Amino acid sequence: MKLSLEEKQILKGEQGESKRTILKTLIDYGTLLGAKNFVPITTSIGQMHFSYGTKAFDGAISILKKLTLHGIKPNIELIANPKPFTISYGKKILKANLNYKKFFNRQETLEEELNKLNVNSFSCGCFEQKDKIVYGEIAAWSESVAVTYLNSVIGARTNENPPIIDLFCSILKKTLNYGLLLDENRKAGIAIKLEVKKEMDPQLLGETIAKKCEGKIPIIYGLEKILKPSLDEPTLAFLKDFSAGFSCGKIRLFHINGITPEVRRLKKQIIKTNIKTVDIDSQELEKIKQDYEVLWKNPDSKAKICIIGCPHLSLYQLVNLTNEIGWELRQNKRKKLKIKTFFLTSSLTLKKFKELPEFKELLKYGGIISTFCPLMGMNSKKISNTNIITNSNKLRCFSTARFFEEEQIIKQICGRRG
Repeated sequence: MKLSLEEKQILKGEQGESKRTILKTLIDYGTLLGAKNFVPITTSIGQMHFSYGTKAFDGAISILKKLTLHGIKPNIELIANPKPFTISYGKKILKANLNYKKFFNRQETLEEELNKLNVNSFSCGCFEQKDKIVYGEIAAWSESVAVTYLNSVIGARTNENPPIIDLFCSILKKTLNYGLLLDENRKAGIAIKLEVKKEMDPQLLGETIAKKCEGKIPIIYGLEKILKPSLDEPTLAFLKDFSAGFSCGKIRLFHINGITPEVRRLKKQIIKTNIKTVDIDSQELEKIKQDYEVLWKNPDSKAKICIIGCPHLSLYQLVNLTNEIGWELRQNKRKKLKIKTFFLTSSLTLKKFKELPEFKELLKYGGIISTFCPLMGMNSKKISNTNIITNSNKLRCFSTARFFEEEQIIKQICGRRG
């Protein structure tokens, strides 16, 4: 790899043994990927994938301890993935069933080390601070939804970095120059034409498109009929969940005609010549959904728990869901949710939501509001064997949870099937 003068000095140990080891690790990793050099990280927000303290990650925790022992930390704000479990507002369940302290018995130690490394918050939606991120900036993020959203919706650039590699990049404020950082790798290589309906589920749609892309970056036509180029709150909520649908595949960038920033700025320059076109209609979406395997022991049994918010809900989504649930409960002449339901969001969004009347309304309906990561919780046998429904295709993809579209979820938790 081609190194700058500063990088050569670091490799000689002139900035200490710790930074030399960090840089050498990144060089070895970059060589495997074919990276030619490093480029500076320009975003003021970094991301760290690692946020769960179990025995299996003792090696990684040991690395963090060595860094903090030598006073090494990033000089940019880091946001880690959500914690496996946190304090919930509303009825408290799940934590006791999981035997939290026994399963995540390194969590307290881990969080102490993360705090020393400038990790100040935990969220899979670190892009919610989008006012701090500018089009074209370079990052070294790692969480799949955040990576897809940053590349596609904001138009900044990052590859999907593994845990610890993301931290090492943030410490040096340099990232490897390959993949989606390069202009030629961001061009659309396949066109997707949609038969668009307003009620299309964004995560289901995202996964369906990802499966049709043949590993190529898509340019999507049809969504401009229901989304706004001004990127208002409903549009951003759709695009967040749409990005989550791509987590089930390996595509970490999409372009939407007339909507996403690179298409609007570069127009036809962002599209390769003579690309294949694939049509997707509602029948295709329904077929994908019908093919999902139900992993419950008894597929005909009833749901015990519902999880909404993977990725974490935006403020707009929390308010909108509260209003829709209130209406549905009134139609069913009910005051409380029939199924214990978790509404998951980031700590930053939760702080804002608590100031709104909908926060108390949702609690009144029996909702449980929290900031944990459901994917981590589903690693427990007791939880994975529980009948859980969700509107998150990402959670379904990586757990035993059963997927239903949002309209169906609301009917079920409010006491009405069908």
